[in-house]
Amino acid sequence: MHRAAAYFFASCLFFFHSTGGVLLADGEPSTEEECGKSQSTFTAFTGRITRNKVRMRLQPSLESSPIRELDREDLIVVDDETDGFYAVLPPSDLKAYIYRTYVLDGVVEGNRVNIRLDPHTEAPVIAQLNAGYRIDGKISSQNSKWLEITPPPSTRFYVSSDYIEKVGDGKFLTRHEERKEDVNNILNSTYIVSQSELRKSFQEIETEKVVENYQKVINEYTDFPLQVTRAKGFLTKFQDAYLHKKVEYLEARTNVTPNTRQVRRERPSSNNKQPQTEQLAKLERQLQEDQPLQNASQIYEQWISAKYNAEINARMALWIPIEIAYYEQWAKNHDNRSIQEFYKSQQHDAVKLRGILEAYDRPIRNKPGDYLLVNRVNRLPIAYIYSTQINLQDKLGQEISVDGVLRPNNNFAFPAYFILSSE
Repeated sequence: MHRAAAYFFASCLFFFHSTGGVLLADGEPSTEEECGKSQSTFTAFTGRITRNKVRMRLQPSLESSPIRELDREDLIVVDDETDGFYAVLPPSDLKAYIYRTYVLDGVVEGNRVNIRLDPHTEAPVIAQLNAGYRIDGKISSQNSKWLEITPPPSTRFYVSSDYIEKVGDGKFLTRHEERKEDVNNILNSTYIVSQSELRKSFQEIETEKVVENYQKVINEYTDFPLQVTRAKGFLTKFQDAYLHKKVEYLEARTNVTPNTRQVRRERPSSNNKQPQTEQLAKLERQLQEDQPLQNASQIYEQWISAKYNAEINARMALWIPIEIAYYEQWAKNHDNRSIQEFYKSQQHDAVKLRGILEAYDRPIRNKPGDYLLVNRVNRLPIAYIYSTQINLQDKLGQEISVDGVLRPNNNFAFPAYFILSSE
C-alpha cells in the first residue's frame, strides 16, 4: 500500500473506531462510509481458507488477539485489504452482545456503546453503536444482563491474505449458503418420505421420487461432498430395504422358502433343434413381460440353464428371488431392458477376487453369502460370495479367481459379492 493511501486508511480507521462506524441518529453517514466512497477501490469477493487453524483476528496485526480459528474449505467474504491482511465480514454463525441497560424498546440509548464478542465486560470489543441505532436481539442464555444480537454491519475481522484464495464474487457465499440449505432440505424431506414408503406394503411402495431426489443431490450438489455422501448412503439403505421387501413378497407369491425349496433342472439337450440364442431371447422377453410372479423364478432358472449350460443346485436357487429383485429394480430405471443387459452392466462394475473357497453354512438370518473366499496366506476371510450362474460347490477347497460385483453385506464383517464368472 502506498504511504499516502496507508495514512488515509489509518485516519479513516481511527475515526471509524471513535464514532462506531454506523449510521448516526440523524441519518448522516459514518466516516467509514465516506472514506469508502472517496478512496476504496477494493472489489469484495468470497474467499476459501486454504489450511487448518487459520486465525481470525480483531486487528490487522499478528499481535492482535485471535477470536476464532478457521479450517480448510471454510468460506468467508473479503471486502478490503491492508498490510498483508484481508478485512472479512463476520461468519454467519458469530453472535455479538450488548449490555441490556443501554437498550430501550430495541433502540440503543447512549453513544459509543460497546458491542462485545461474549456477554461479559472482559470480552473483546468488536464494534460500537450510537444512540438511535435499532437492534433486534434476544436475552442471552449465558448471561441474562446481556442481549445477543447479529454483529453490526460495520464489524470487520482480519485474516492473513496468505491463507485465503478467491473462489467467487462477493455474493458467492450467500448463494452457497442458500444451496446448502436447499440440499439439506432435500435430504431431510426425502429421508422422511423414504421411511414412510418403507412402512407400506410392497405393492404400495413408490420408489421413483425417493430415488430421483437422492440422485439429484448426488449429481447436482457435488460442491457439498458431505451431503453427497449422505445421499449415497441413504439411497443404498433405501434400495436394500426395498429389495428385502421385494424378496419377501416374491417368496410369498412363489411359495419359496430356503428350507423347503429343491430345484432340479436338466441341462439343455444337444439335440434341441432350437438355436440357443433364440431360446435366450425368448426367456429374456418373458422376463420383461408381466409374467405371473409364480413363474418368475422358473423363467430365471431356465435362462441360466440355457445361457451357462449349468444345473441349478439348491444353494444357487436360494438366491434367485434376490437376483430377480435386483434385476427388476434395475430394469425400472433402464427402460425395462433385458436380463442379459443387466448382467452385462454388472460385469462393467465387477472386480477381480482371488482366494480359497470355503462353505459358509452357519444357520443365521440374512447372511450375505453361502461361501467365504479366504486369503491363501493368512487364512483370513476376504468376502462373502454367492452365485446363481456359477456352481461354486464344485470348487470347494480350491484357490479360484472370480469376477464379483458388490451386494449388500447386511452389516456383516466382510464385503459381499455376487459372482459372475470364475477361472
